[in-house]
Formats: sequence, C-alpha cells, structure tokens
Amino acid sequence: IDLRVRGTNVPAPEGALREQLRTDPAVPWEVRSFINDYDPHGNFDLDFQVKRPAESGNPAAKAAGSSDRRLNLTGVLRPQGVQVRCRWFPYPVEEVRGLVRFDGVRFTHFSKANTPTLPSDTILHLLADPDGSLWIGCHGGMVHLDPRGFHPVPIQGFQAGEEFTALVGEPGGRILCGTNRGLRRIGGGREGESLSAVNVETGGINDFSVSPQGQVVAATRKGLFRVEGAQVQPYPGSPFPAGEEVGCARFDREGVLWVGSPRGLFRRGPEGYQRIGPREGLPFATVDRLFLEDSGALWISSRNGGLARYRNGRFEFPPLGPMQRERLREGVQDPEGSLWLGTYNSGLVQLLPSPILTRGPLEGYPDKARCLFRDRRGVLWVGTR
Repeated sequence: IDLRVRGTNVPAPEGALREQLRTDPAVPWEVRSFINDYDPHGNFDLDFQVKRPAESGNPAAKAAGSSDRRLNLTGVLRPQGVQVRCRWFPYPVEEVRGLVRFDGVRFTHFSKANTPTLPSDTILHLLADPDGSLWIGCHGGMVHLDPRGFHPVPIQGFQAGEEFTALVGEPGGRILCGTNRGLRRIGGGREGESLSAVNVETGGINDFSVSPQGQVVAATRKGLFRVEGAQVQPYPGSPFPAGEEVGCARFDREGVLWVGSPRGLFRRGPEGYQRIGPREGLPFATVDRLFLEDSGALWISSRNGGLARYRNGRFEFPPLGPMQRERLREGVQDPEGSLWLGTYNSGLVQLLPSPILTRGPLEGYPDKARCLFRDRRGVLWVGTR
C-alpha cells in the first residue's frame, strides 16, 4: 500500500468514527495519538501519505517473524479554526490573530473584530509603562492599553504601511519606537502625546537593547546605531559596514553587548568585538534573535534554524526534541521559572524548568506568536501575526 491523501477544510471526525480512530489498533499510531493527545474539533487542510512496506523476501527474516508490515503515516495537518485541548497543556485554545492575554487559567483574545481600536490584527511589539499600562506596536499604528481600555496613539506624518516593530523605554519616561521606516519617539510617555516625525537615517528597526547604564542601541537594516536624545550615530567600533543589516542586539547583566546578524554572533567586551563561531562552540553561521533569561543566560536563535543557550561561559544545546531546529521570535520567563517562547513554526511553546521539557507545541494556537511580554502581575501577553 502506498496512498497519498490530500484534502481542504476537512472536518475532524466525530461520534462513532472518532471513537474508532481513537481506539482501533489497526489505525496508524500517529492518528490515534493525535486524537488522544489533542482532542481536536474543527476543520483541517491535510496532506499525508499512508504506506505499508512490501513483505520482506528474506526467508530468514520471515522465519524470525521480523517482517514489519504495519501502516506508516507521514504528512502535515494545517488547522483552520480548530479548537484543541492538549494533554500536556490542559487549557482550551483556538487559532487566533491579534493580541492574546493568558492569566494562567484562560486565554482572552483581542482582535479588530472585538476591539476596533486596534489598527490591525498584526501585533509586532509590546512594552510596559512604569505605571503598568501596555504599549502595543502594530502594523499600521500604535495603541495604549490602561485600566480604562484601549486608546489610539496619534502619529504625526504617518506613512501607509508603517509597522511599529520595536519599542523601548528611555530615561525621563519617553518611549523610543522603531518602525520599518526608522525611529519615532513619544515625548514624556503620556497618553495623548503624538509620535514625532520619522528619522529615516537608520532604515528599518529590527531590535533595541538598553545597557545597565541606560545606553540605547538599535539593530537596524543599515547597521548598529547608538541613540542619545536627538542624536543617532553609528555604534563605536561596530564591525558592521554602513548599510549592512543587523538583526538583533542584547546587553547582558554585565553590560556586554551581544549582536546577531546574517554573518553570525558578535560579542563586544572591554577589548572590542569578537566574532563567535565554531571555535567557541557555536555552530550557527547566522543569528537573528537573542533572548535573556532572568538568570542571565542568553538564548541564541539561528536564522537557518537552531537554538542554543549560553551560560557560565559556555554554549549548551538543551535536548528540545523537534524544537531543536526551531527559530525563536521572542521569549519571556514566568514567576515559576518556565520559559515561554514564540517561534516561527511551532507557535507558542512553554519550556518547563530543569529538566527541560517542552509543553506543546500548541497545535492551532497561535501559529504565529510574534512577540511576548509578561506584565508585573505575571500575566502573559502574546502578539500574533
């Protein structure tokens, strides 16, 4: 048997058929375990292959009874509005877009359908104000969330298609905003303050980081920059030529600057920049995301797929199973020590404390976890795209 099956918007089995697929040993193990573990309801696009190997012609193998003629199933299921309850993650979830709030018990979903103040369902960055309110960077604008609700942020000289990709707090309560066109700033960080005109010198902004001394660094499509008040200058001694893209930047607790780019990982210490590669134990040719744990450990994500953690002076590759080749979008740590990772292909994933164990990926929710933030009450906010 060698059968290819494709379908669009196929409903998950219900009733007697579902029970048979869940329990019948003749059904491929992959189907039974998926129904038992995730209890899916809804529609799927599917593309899979069912295959039974031909009986072995080896007489010795036949005599030993070693011929394996079980049905094997491989393929892809793409959820379309599926509702799922995962055995390893006992919360009801669904495929969503927009902003999601998770308080440890339930998910609350905000989208343009139920929150018209949001300029779009594409949420790109989240930042907390010292007063506990939330600034939300979106495709097409910004929104401020406080106890009274969602409020649009006025934007001077808004350009169609502008995306607010990175936000960071500055001294004096100001908020620096990175967009796909350059830099903007909210003076004073108060509701009603307009975003100033765009500074296009840097090109699109990929990431911000702030040193322990308050220095702001911007990783941009045109290089690595230092932002001081109204001054935007190339970062001193930068190994990136003018016009070369820099994907991410992160200061660690000791003030060492780590920078990821299409040319790999760089570290700036007292003696200048050092390129980190296989000789130092990191086999990644490209790096596009960095994330710091509360403990100070640094997670590194390769643009080509792959996750590593740097702590106590060496690189580690935790046993993450299928997650080992993932690409990281963002990460936060909850009060219990779990890491929540937004990934490119596995959606939102929770990593439990040592020993590391993935809880997820959460099939059907959300498939594009673009940004994560944990507020001071421990609530997890997820922006999707």
